[in-house]
Amino acid sequence: MFGKILILGYFLLVKSDLVKYTFEIEEWVVDFMRPTISGLNETGTLPWQHPGSRQQPFHIPEEQRKHALLINGMYPGPLIDVYENDIVEVTVINRMMSEATTIHWHGVHVPGTPYMDGARSVTQGPILPGESFTYRFTAWPAGSHWYHSHMDAVQASMGIKGPFVIKKRDDPYKSMYDEDIVVSVSDEWREPAVCLKLEGAMAGNPGMLICLKCSLCRCQACQF
Repeated sequence: MFGKILILGYFLLVKSDLVKYTFEIEEWVVDFMRPTISGLNETGTLPWQHPGSRQQPFHIPEEQRKHALLINGMYPGPLIDVYENDIVEVTVINRMMSEATTIHWHGVHVPGTPYMDGARSVTQGPILPGESFTYRFTAWPAGSHWYHSHMDAVQASMGIKGPFVIKKRDDPYKSMYDEDIVVSVSDEWREPAVCLKLEGAMAGNPGMLICLKCSLCRCQACQF
């Protein structure tokens, strides 16, 4: 009991800011080889740093069309960039037609608020189409993390995922670099649901599940 009081006191005393984000999840038809704008735009930002432009499906080669689920029109989703012990508030708006969702903060311990972990049917009910939910938790520990849908492995593979960086306020290595650049690397398939659902989509992380199933199924939708 005493240890829990000490931990709670620590988080109350350290410096923190309130950082807010809004995630709007929508269904898109994209070119799976370049889900949003490729190359630099007129402002000099990289394609994953700003929303993409919707393309009319018939302007995308049929063999490259993908049904995607994007957050704020971006793939991967927006970068969450905060300092350790900041209070993070993310409002998730589900604009999908028929699918519910949740968001899990992978690697973030959400101290004191386990009900904000985002595990569907474990720590919360799913966010239904047309509804919203606001996550509020402490950013800890410092490091490079990521977030993803925890409804099932398919949604994350369709685009509901992104980077989550928690920085130390007193970075001992600050003098050794000029700029932080986050690069997200991911396998990509035109129809991930085909491979995953051959043996039944599983709740949780796509990770090794995707690699295993796609190496076994050899389905045409996963080849490029």
